[in-house]
Amino acid sequence: MKRIGLCFTGQPYSISQMVEAAQRAEELGYDSVWVAEDSWTGRDAITVLTALAMNTRRLRLGTCLVGAGTRHPVLSALTFNSLRELAPGRLVLGIGLAHGWQPMHEGGEGWGGRSALGTMRDTVAAMRSLFTGGQARWGDGTRGVIVPRPWFEGALLPRPEAIPVYMGAVGPKMTWLAGEVADGLLLEMEALREFIPERLKLFRDAAAKAGRDPSELEAVKLVLTSVTGDGPLNQNAVGWAAKSVSLLDRVTVGRLGWDQERVARIRSAWSRGEWD
Repeated sequence: MKRIGLCFTGQPYSISQMVEAAQRAEELGYDSVWVAEDSWTGRDAITVLTALAMNTRRLRLGTCLVGAGTRHPVLSALTFNSLRELAPGRLVLGIGLAHGWQPMHEGGEGWGGRSALGTMRDTVAAMRSLFTGGQARWGDGTRGVIVPRPWFEGALLPRPEAIPVYMGAVGPKMTWLAGEVADGLLLEMEALREFIPERLKLFRDAAAKAGRDPSELEAVKLVLTSVTGDGPLNQNAVGWAAKSVSLLDRVTVGRLGWDQERVARIRSAWSRGEWD
């Protein structure tokens, strides 16, 4: 089933404006709103998601995405356990590597001695377990985020539903891993539509091989848009488009059948900051 939502990433709007946009999207029948841990604006995703949770009633609310290296799985579990009291049954945790930041835990050396794939496999497994009241590895043992307290019975809201964990993936190995362990796949904005079918096939093949039902998993694709009437295109959107084109190598440009010289001019203009 195809659904449409909004994603706030790399944009200059205030939190109040995002809340207003989310409320309008809910009125219009949109399915979801997603928020990025945004290095473009210096905002975290959770604060914005909390504001959206408190001001909407139906929309699914997700992160797209937060970093496995910048947020410890236990912190994410605690955070989303709190958020689900504000938006029960409406949350999605979108998580990825968040390249450019090194983990501040496990000594801060690389990924604690683990590969990127190992980091994501362990993180997703921990999150899915902790969200359902299970345990995750902790030092030489395991533990959960909730210690049973009989005198708390009736004071805390029950947590009957699992929070879906979606994985951001760019390369084929990470896409395959998402099919094995995650509840959904987050395709980056730069993923070109000509290559999406093979990415989705890889994702679904991995799920089937892992004994999972691919039809129960969801793929989410970010699409750059500039909503305007007869006026000029939003320069923020133009900048995103120019950046995306500038990242393409000659082989990819050739596969797309695009003009190499035109792409080279866009890449040159982007490097000079003259993409408008």
